[in-house]
Amino acid sequence: MFKKNLALLMVLVLAIGLLAGCGGTTQEPTTPAEEPAAPKVLVWNIGSSGPKTIDPGLNAASDGGHVINNMFEGLMRELGGKLEPAMAESYTVSDDGLVYTFKIRPDVKWSDGQPVTAKDFEYAWARVLDPATASEYSWIFSEANVDTFKAIDDMTFEVTLKVPTDYFLGLTAFYTFFPVREDAVAKGADGAWAYDPAASVVNGPFKLESYTQGDKIVMVKNENYWQADKIKLDKIEGLLIDDQSTALTAYEAGEIDILDDMPTAEIPRLMAEDPTFMVFPQDAVYYFLDSTCNLLI
Repeated sequence: MFKKNLALLMVLVLAIGLLAGCGGTTQEPTTPAEEPAAPKVLVWNIGSSGPKTIDPGLNAASDGGHVINNMFEGLMRELGGKLEPAMAESYTVSDDGLVYTFKIRPDVKWSDGQPVTAKDFEYAWARVLDPATASEYSWIFSEANVDTFKAIDDMTFEVTLKVPTDYFLGLTAFYTFFPVREDAVAKGADGAWAYDPAASVVNGPFKLESYTQGDKIVMVKNENYWQADKIKLDKIEGLLIDDQSTALTAYEAGEIDILDDMPTAEIPRLMAEDPTFMVFPQDAVYYFLDSTCNLLI
């Protein structure tokens, strides 16, 4: 659900010069100083009391994934249902479909201004696969048929697959395959670095300004993002309201701009009455396990 009034239009009032003085002299018309434009802020309810983690290599849930997708970026990204190069400026695939060679953009930087390199991808991927990391999504590398990966140099990242895998390229736009920087990760164990504005280093369109547990996550525009000129928002406030009814009430009161989870009983009313209510298709698989990890349905 979206509100249409995110961007405020400023109305400039032109002042008309006044006649003044005993001698009947005319004062030149003056124009008041133009007020600075109000920041463009998006208020969005994340829909939980707080993501378990916003570390790309540790996350395994959609709430954390939504935040990560705003602060990090992979080799490729999906836009409008189509894949396009992101951190990678270009890529080539060997004739047998096994070797992917990605060329990292020369102008991509981390939020602290340091360059993003192929070595950051090598470190991030190796970290996910390290049993000591205990990444819940480490299995995805096997499903992607990844055999080996290495930084040939700072600007070249090479991935070799076990068998040709058409969907591999799309998976590089998934957060488990995003880069993280080793020195940043070292500043906080078990993903704590990602919640700390002083330690968080990101390469996506927004960076972390603050995190208040049980309240909100605030992200501001990352001026070092390689396409910062195309980012229209100045700030995103991710609220941590886990009660669906409370969040819907705040949305209808104009306190929230985007809401993607609402009480099931309210959906028929919203579909009939609220023109901002939209239904989108989603590819997903849900399953249940018992206490011994046996699949139930």
